[in-house]
Amino acid sequence: ETRPPPGARCDHNFGNRMAMALPIEDVRRLARAAALEETYYNEQSRVVSFAPANTDTEHNLSRVNVYYTTGTVGTCIDHPRQGKTQLFRRNVTLAMLPDIFCDPRVHTGTGYHRRVRQRRATCAVCLDKESQVTLRPCGHDQLCAGCADQLPRRDGRLTCPICRAECMFAPLAGAPLAEEYEAEAALVSLRREESEVQQRIQAAKSVVDAAKERRAVEVRRAEEERKRAAAAAAAAELARQAELRRQQERERQAQLQRERAARGTQRKYSLYPKAKETIDEEFDECTKIVALNPTSEGAFVIDENGGYAYSAGMPDGLYDLMQEEKKKKRNQRTPAYVALGSENRYYIRFTDGSSQWSGDGDEFDKSVREGMSKGGIRSVAFGEPDSWFIVYGNGGWSNLSNCPGLNNKISARNRRGDLTCVSLGPNREWYLAAENGRTWWGGWGNNSALPAQIKHIKDRITFMDFGGDDTFIVRYE
Repeated sequence: ETRPPPGARCDHNFGNRMAMALPIEDVRRLARAAALEETYYNEQSRVVSFAPANTDTEHNLSRVNVYYTTGTVGTCIDHPRQGKTQLFRRNVTLAMLPDIFCDPRVHTGTGYHRRVRQRRATCAVCLDKESQVTLRPCGHDQLCAGCADQLPRRDGRLTCPICRAECMFAPLAGAPLAEEYEAEAALVSLRREESEVQQRIQAAKSVVDAAKERRAVEVRRAEEERKRAAAAAAAAELARQAELRRQQERERQAQLQRERAARGTQRKYSLYPKAKETIDEEFDECTKIVALNPTSEGAFVIDENGGYAYSAGMPDGLYDLMQEEKKKKRNQRTPAYVALGSENRYYIRFTDGSSQWSGDGDEFDKSVREGMSKGGIRSVAFGEPDSWFIVYGNGGWSNLSNCPGLNNKISARNRRGDLTCVSLGPNREWYLAAENGRTWWGGWGNNSALPAQIKHIKDRITFMDFGGDDTFIVRYE
């Protein structure tokens, strides 16, 4: 029987039998089944070590060393009273390993002996070569040079495979690792010196940099002066441009106020409930267009920012058209002008310049198209069935209104081509505006509420439109 390392207890029931090799992958598989983790592997020494994942085990097992080419198994146990002991069993088979992994006492019963604290002659890992390495500060001196060389190191420090403490090499004098250890220690010292040299270099560099900085101060000061002058000039230019933009904005706002005043920012009306609700919600100083449907409660409102709203009662074709526009995900058109009439008549122009309409036959279609050559269309009015009036951008018009009061006023003005807007009602009501700001109206019945509504604003009226049943809206400033 081969003697175990000094201080270790052996199972003396083993005889002189031939060493048995253990397949390393099977050993690892059985260790995993016993909830052990692989902690060390040395191919040169032919040893693999395992430790429990939970160090608080029933048997205080700290490590199992399996020498897989000889069949030797060593169990390292931290006994609560006797301290650290190491037990060996030789010629172990794969069938015996699970019991040893699960119960390190399986081959000794309950007896433990404290290891003798003396330096052993052979390596505690490979059990073959001479111990040449002492680890500090833990003091373990049971490793040969080959096994110690397999341990991972950093700046001369490593983890002891026996107690897992962070240690440093202290090889025996003349041992192969002594020279390496000394070199590593010298390397650490040189690095420390290198750090000190770098500090002195940085100090000298700071002096040189300070001198360069002093020489550069005047250059920077001159450059800063130049930049300040340039910045002052740029600021003055920015201020000038800002003032120009403010002036332009003031002019734009003044022009906008003039346009709003020309449209009329106030209102008086007598309307159907739905039309009244739409007007009350949407009408303000930004309202650009208001149109009433003379045969329903419909009202259409367009503001100067492109927004629009309409109530129920729109002509069928116009309602379908607006629904199609709303469904578009791209190239959606926004109304710029709209006029409503009886019998589903309408005219609408979009902000992209396109227009669509449903009017009174070929004559109306022809007159609308003529607007392209007459400066566009300023206004469209629908009166009784088959009656309408179109005002062109050049002040001219096309008249099929059949409205005596309107026709007489146009004749009295010598048919001047300076019109800006005409509105017609379903009962021959009419409204007329010229480029000079003058406005005229008439045609309503004796029982109409309109004369009383406009009694005190006659000289400030800017627009009228008429619906059915004596409904109307008047804009004024």
